[in-house]
Amino acid sequence: MLTYLAQLSWNPGDYKKVFLMTELIERIDFSKLSKNNPEFDYDKLMFLNSKAIQAKPASDIHTLLIMDENFNKNYKGLDRNKKEKFIELIKPRMKSILDFKAKFAIYFNSNCSYKEEDIKKVLSSKNIYNGMDLLIKRLNILDTFDKENTEILLREAAKDMELKAADLIHPCRLAITTETVSPGIFEVIEFFGKAETIKRLNNFLAQVKTNVLSN
Repeated sequence: MLTYLAQLSWNPGDYKKVFLMTELIERIDFSKLSKNNPEFDYDKLMFLNSKAIQAKPASDIHTLLIMDENFNKNYKGLDRNKKEKFIELIKPRMKSILDFKAKFAIYFNSNCSYKEEDIKKVLSSKNIYNGMDLLIKRLNILDTFDKENTEILLREAAKDMELKAADLIHPCRLAITTETVSPGIFEVIEFFGKAETIKRLNNFLAQVKTNVLSN
């Protein structure tokens, strides 16, 4: 916020940087302040805020989040290490603390629901449905459940079903996150772990089975 306010009437020559107060004191030159009326640019403020977020460790962001009593109440049962790993996972896409709260609400909702238009977009054929079913069977017997091995397994399942890898990646992303855009899907899978990943995939297929098989 300080960086943004300082740049309303002053150009430091590096608009992408978030300055510390000590840096602002050293660099600002009042003789170079613009005499024009400053204009509020919300997008620029959010851009600078996102840069500030990227620079903060997950532990600091967690401290900010738990200042909210509702957040504490909703996620007090979630291990702090788990919360900080999730913060680190989604941090590159976040522009504000409100964004973090929204993502927690989406990713840790035990009752996953999906938009019909999203389902139709990513699950357009029975073959993709069967490909996901095959993937789940193979994930169940996978010993080392990490992003590297799950990616190999998914690509092999897609190939065996004569599908593109993307044909399975997109519905898996929707099934696990309830969104069509997310951090890297294999990082997400590794974060949730074997049991939770398979549970979400199975729940998704159970919810869409009737619609898909009736097409």
